Amino acid sequence: SSSSSSSSSPLNAVAMASNLPPQWLGLLRWTLKYNDGTRNTDVRPMDDEDRKFLEHVMKNLVVDENEKMRVGITTLKLPEPGQPISSETPLLIEGGSSGESGSKIEGGVQSAAPELGSDSKGQDTEETSNLERELEELDQKESSKPEMFRKKEDALEMLDDIVLNGDNAHNFVKLGGLGPLFQCLTSFHPPIVQKGCQLIANIAQNNPVVQTEILKAGGLQKLIDLIKDVDIIMETLGKVVGAVSAVIRHHRAGELAFKKANGLIWLLKKIDSIKEDSKKHPTRVMMKSLALLRHFIDTDKASKDLLVIIGAPKIIITKIRHENVDIREKSLGLLNDLVKDGPSAKKAQGQLLKLGARIDIEKRIKEVESYIKEGDEDDTELYREEKSLLNSLLKLLPTN
Repeated sequence: SSSSSSSSSPLNAVAMASNLPPQWLGLLRWTLKYNDGTRNTDVRPMDDEDRKFLEHVMKNLVVDENEKMRVGITTLKLPEPGQPISSETPLLIEGGSSGESGSKIEGGVQSAAPELGSDSKGQDTEETSNLERELEELDQKESSKPEMFRKKEDALEMLDDIVLNGDNAHNFVKLGGLGPLFQCLTSFHPPIVQKGCQLIANIAQNNPVVQTEILKAGGLQKLIDLIKDVDIIMETLGKVVGAVSAVIRHHRAGELAFKKANGLIWLLKKIDSIKEDSKKHPTRVMMKSLALLRHFIDTDKASKDLLVIIGAPKIIITKIRHENVDIREKSLGLLNDLVKDGPSAKKAQGQLLKLGARIDIEKRIKEVESYIKEGDEDDTELYREEKSLLNSLLKLLPTN
């Protein structure tokens, strides 16, 4: 019958072997057999050679993503060298371009900066030479990176692309991917830790099932341990905070687990320790950290009281003069909420008053007003929200 011949056709066989979606098969079958009837056509049946070629192309283009994930997960299981990487190999300690402390690359850039007063032509030549030398150093260090690290980085990047599909995120967990992924968080190679955190963030984002599985497997505690690490570099810290946020946001059990593990305390300590002159991505890390604090204040009144108890107002007030306007606004927004309403509001106000915050806020208001007065429309727009938040905070603080 026609139905039996259709089901046993080479086209169907290819589709079944390749998990080809039915609608693709139908479209292909229609295309091969018909034209739209709007004009005469000399289309002839496809000869065997062309048909075999098309079937071969279809079979090779359809990718089994589960199989790719299995390969990636297996790669993540490969053991790394058991000893800490030597400090004589800066790439492995600092992650190449992602390092922070003691970076030879950064030192080279700083020491190579031309001195003030040199002629511009000589300066351009020297800068070009320094850039070429820096690129050569990066190339040499990249080529000297152990093959094991390169394989794991490639595997993490591949998995990161695949799991953007929500179903694949679930399948990644079902395939046993969490254990090998968490193992990446203990790597001696920062880029592997960073890419591992990025992958955690992507599989957990707005995915309650995966969030729960990560909690069950102890993934949140491993991330908190990284936040507690005094030697963590800024770029890695930013990825860690992003992963924590994805794992616990809008997941009540995750939020409670984070607080129970003193996550808010450690996060606040990190915010306090981040300096504006940090070499790598301090602004991004600060923004992610403040956003996570904001989430807890907005969703849980008990968290607001806890933050006041552990001294959050005293730390956040130091950020209202940060060079980045977004950080200033986020900090002022948090302070407004901490000193407004609730049983802990008076305690928060007291912490700020003891630091002489009213005087600092009044000074900052005058500075902002002068920027607006002396500037153009862009400056007015830039400082409008900051000025409003400063005035609001000042009104919330008692005068005596």
